[in-house]
Amino acid sequence: SYFKSLAALGSWEEFPKIYADKVPGWVRHIAGELEAVLSPEAVDLIASVHGTDLFAVRQTIERATLYVGKKRRLEVADVEIVLAGEGEHDIDRLLDALSRKDLPQALMVMRALFAGGEKSVLWLSILTSRYQQLMRLAEFSPETPNAVAGRSLGIHPFRVGLLREQANYFGVTGLADAIEMIFQTDWAIKTSTIATRMAMEMLVWRLGNRQHWGSPGWMDMEIAERRE
Repeated sequence: SYFKSLAALGSWEEFPKIYADKVPGWVRHIAGELEAVLSPEAVDLIASVHGTDLFAVRQTIERATLYVGKKRRLEVADVEIVLAGEGEHDIDRLLDALSRKDLPQALMVMRALFAGGEKSVLWLSILTSRYQQLMRLAEFSPETPNAVAGRSLGIHPFRVGLLREQANYFGVTGLADAIEMIFQTDWAIKTSTIATRMAMEMLVWRLGNRQHWGSPGWMDMEIAERRE
C-alpha cells in the first residue's frame, strides 16, 4: 500500500491530539525537562492561560525560571509576573480585581495594559468573551464540579473556580449590564472624540461601582460632563 511504501523509505512518528485535561501533565513534563519545579497552583495557572499551546507553555516556564532561578519552587505569583502584559491574562486579573471590589488594582491593571501598547479593540473583545463565559457558567448549579462545568464550557477547571467567584459578584443581571457597558464603550471610542484611554478607565470605574449600573447612555452622559 501507499503507507507501507512510505514506511520503507524512513521512520515515522504519530503526534496525537492534545486534549485540555492532559495539559497539566504536559506542563509538569516540560518543567521537568527545564529542571524547574512548579506548585500545583502554578501548573494549573499555566495550563489555563496557554491551553494546548505547548510552545507558549515552555516559554512561560523558561521565563519564570530565569526570573526566579532553579533554587526554589515556582509559585503562582512568579508565573503571574512573567505573564504580565499578555492581554488575556491581564484581563482575567482585571476581572478578578473587580469581583473583589478592588477598584485601584483594576485601574492599575488597565494602565499596565496601555503601557504595553493600545489594543482596546482586543481588550473589549476579550472582556465580552469573559462575561459571556460567566453568563454560561451561571446556568450551572453551584454543586456542579469544576471539572464537569469546565468540560462543558471548554474551560480549564482551575479557571472555572476563579470564574465562579466573579459570577457570584456580578450576578446574571449584572453580567448583562456589563456587556452592554462594553458595547457602549466600543461605540464611544469609535464615534466620539473621547480619548481611548479615558473611555477604558471610565468603563473599569463603572464596572467597579455597581451603584451606577443600569443608567442608559451612561457613556454619553460622562463624555458630556467631562466636556463642560
